[in-house]
Amino acid sequence: ITLLGSAELLAAPSLSAAPKTTSRRARAKPTAAVQAAAPQAVETPGAAEPPAVKEPQCQLMVTIDNLRKSGEQYRGQLCYTLFKGKEGFPDKSELAVTNQCLPVEQSPNLSFTVKDLACNQDYGLALLHDENLNRQMDKNIAIPKEGVGMSNNPSFLRVNSPPYEDVKFMLQPPRTSQVVHMHYF
Repeated sequence: ITLLGSAELLAAPSLSAAPKTTSRRARAKPTAAVQAAAPQAVETPGAAEPPAVKEPQCQLMVTIDNLRKSGEQYRGQLCYTLFKGKEGFPDKSELAVTNQCLPVEQSPNLSFTVKDLACNQDYGLALLHDENLNRQMDKNIAIPKEGVGMSNNPSFLRVNSPPYEDVKFMLQPPRTSQVVHMHYF
């Protein structure tokens, strides 16, 4: 809109030389011609900025093992939260790069790929086998009732979650793989 306004201002002096009897409609024709020419005037060779260089993107391939059965079937969903850096890890999913849930298949293993991630960055992955589909970790006092897992398979022999330093991994181009063992208490 600003460009069109400027073009109309530039066209105004040439219109002032027109006879006073010229109608508004007749005056609009030169303005339309100036407007039509404006994009051509803007697109001069060498004036365009070079295209932005797109950073290479990486993939994270994740394989989960040791999903547990509930009776005769595998139930629920596997929820994962991927963090880039330690901010928010592992509880603040709103600070994560992605937070998704996948249906559990009739197998103790599940694989998935996370695409379009920045390469050469530290990431941490937290997983939950959400057996009752409520998208939260159910606990008995402080002990999880459902399966949990994290990248690099840290020890869960502690009261709180493993620190980010124990679970972080560098995402290398073009893809990095993580095998995560689910833990049930």
